[in-house]
Amino acid sequence: MACTLSANNLISLFLLIMEFSYKEITRQLKDLSNVSLTRTVLISTNHVHRIRLIHWEITSIIKHISSCFAFDMLIESVTSTVRVIYFMFLILRFLTEAFYSPSKSSTFSIFQSIVFLISVVGKFVYLCYRCNRVVQEEENSLICINSLLLKARSHKDTQAVSVLSDFLEQAKVRQISFTACGLFTLNLRLVCTIFGITMTYFIVLVQFKTAAQSTKTE
Repeated sequence: MACTLSANNLISLFLLIMEFSYKEITRQLKDLSNVSLTRTVLISTNHVHRIRLIHWEITSIIKHISSCFAFDMLIESVTSTVRVIYFMFLILRFLTEAFYSPSKSSTFSIFQSIVFLISVVGKFVYLCYRCNRVVQEEENSLICINSLLLKARSHKDTQAVSVLSDFLEQAKVRQISFTACGLFTLNLRLVCTIFGITMTYFIVLVQFKTAAQSTKTE
C-alpha cells in the first residue's frame, strides 16, 4: 500500500507541473491574441511554432505518465471504492447499534472511521481533482488556439493561418485523458459516480437492515 500511495503523490506532483505548463501555454497564446494586428504587424509564426513544440512535449509527457501509472491508478481507484463502502458499512452498524442497542454504540469508533476515510480516500479525490484540472487547462489552450486562428483569418494572415491550423489539428488529435488501464477516466465525475454508487448501496443496506429488525421484533 505504501508503494501505491507514493505513486499517487508522485502522479499528483507531475500533474501539478503539467497544469502550470498548460497555463503558461494559454498565457502566451492570450498575449499573442491581445496584440493589435495591422497589415504590417502580424502574428509571430515563430512564436506559435515554439508554443506548438512545447505543447507536443507536454502531451507526450502526460501520455507517458498515464501509461506508466495506469495500474497504480486502477489499484487506487478500486481500493478507494472499497474503503468508502467499508466506511458506509461502519456507519450502518453504528446507526443500528445506536438505535437498537444504545449502550453498545461507540461514538469514538465512528469518529475513527471518518478520520480514516478523509486521510486515505482524500488522496484519491485529490488525484482526480488534479487530473481534472490538467484536462481543463488543456481545453483552455485549445480555445485560445481557435480564437487566435479566427483572428488570423480575419486579418488574412495566410502564414499564421497555416501554422495555427496545424497547431489546432495537433491539439485536437492529442487531447489528453487519464485512465485506469483504459477502464475508466480519472476526474471529478468519477468521484461523484463512486460516492453515488456507495450511497445507493448504503440506502439498500439500511432498508434490508430495517426490514430484518422489523421481522425480528414481530
